[in-house]
Amino acid sequence: EVDGRIARSLVAFGERIIVNGEVGGDVRATGERIRIGPDARIAGKLRYRSRHEADIDPRARIEGGIERRGRFRSEWAEDVGRGVLRIGRVVLFLGVLLLGALLVAGMPAFTREAAETVRREPLQSAGLGFAMVIGVPVAAGLMMVTIIGIPVGLVVICGYVVLLMLGYLTAALFIGDTVLERMDAGRLQSVGWRILFLLLALVALALLRRLPVVGGLLAVLLFLAGTGAFTLRSWRGLRRGSAAA
Repeated sequence: EVDGRIARSLVAFGERIIVNGEVGGDVRATGERIRIGPDARIAGKLRYRSRHEADIDPRARIEGGIERRGRFRSEWAEDVGRGVLRIGRVVLFLGVLLLGALLVAGMPAFTREAAETVRREPLQSAGLGFAMVIGVPVAAGLMMVTIIGIPVGLVVICGYVVLLMLGYLTAALFIGDTVLERMDAGRLQSVGWRILFLLLALVALALLRRLPVVGGLLAVLLFLAGTGAFTLRSWRGLRRGSAAA
């Protein structure tokens, strides 16, 4: 039971928690029963975990709002989860960059042509990309309806994940190659320069996704166009023969 004044935040665990005083920061409470009394003045946010809804007196003043978290989980576990998520994002970014670098070094002509397809045929690329993103998982689901089709469906799903990653890389290569060409078209023949601008493009895409509404929409359109362009270039290469592909 808290009654009086706390200058900073309050973290409380207990079967029964009552706050009827002044708290200068947030209140984080985890318990069976949580009550906020009429004299409570919370300058920050009330965050609580409980199987029951908190009993909050209408005369209580909570400046930062109220957030209920249904499941019981300690704060350190949340911090660990956030840390693991950040590390996972960094590892994923480095993995995508490594894959892109290997593609640029191993298939320079293919990657240049795939990125160029985005610029030459943007609408066709985006349309095909949308069809692939939506259609492939549907087709895989239909295949897995039967027992015989389950292995094929699983293979298709694995290929789908790879396609999404390659589509994202193609979008980044389109951005990097376009900027590099504007600066010095001769450097498009350099693997090192293309990898450097691929890195810058991946960072730019990550920042673009953080922009509200417009940024996310542009990032999705670029991703769809990249996926479609990669599919188009692969299909045309296969039609020309294995050597060209």
